[in-house]
Amino acid sequence: MAAKKTKAARLTKKQVKFCKEYLHTGNATESARRAGYSAKSAYSIGAENLKKPEIQDALSKEGARNAAKFNYTLEQHVEELDHLKALALAAGEFSSAVKCEISKGRVMGFYIERKEVALDMEPRNFVFEIVQAKK
Repeated sequence: MAAKKTKAARLTKKQVKFCKEYLHTGNATESARRAGYSAKSAYSIGAENLKKPEIQDALSKEGARNAAKFNYTLEQHVEELDHLKALALAAGEFSSAVKCEISKGRVMGFYIERKEVALDMEPRNFVFEIVQAKK
C-alpha cells in the first residue's frame, strides 16, 4: 500500500528504500529489485521512479547530505580520477587510464546503462504467454 500523500508528496516505504539503494548502486533496476519491487517489473519501475519529481528531490537532498558528510564534492571526485589517470599513463597502464576516463564519463552522466534480454522462444509466443499469465 502506498503511504498517504500530503501537499509535500511523501514517498512510500519502497520509494524511500529505492532512493537509498540507488545512491548506493547507481543502477535503477537493481535498486528497484532491492527495494522490494518485482524482478519482472524492476526495469520499468526503476526508470519510472527516476522520473518522479519527489524521488528526484529525495535523491538530490540525500546526495547533498552524503557529500557534506564526507566533505567530498563532484569536482574533487573528477580531479581524483584525472590524477589516477595521469598516474596510470605515466606507468604505461593504458587500460587503467581508460577505466579512469570511463568512470569520469559515468560520473558526468555521459553513459547510459543498457541491458539486453535474450528470449529462448519466439517473441510472438513470449507475448502470448504474458497475456495468458495475466488472465
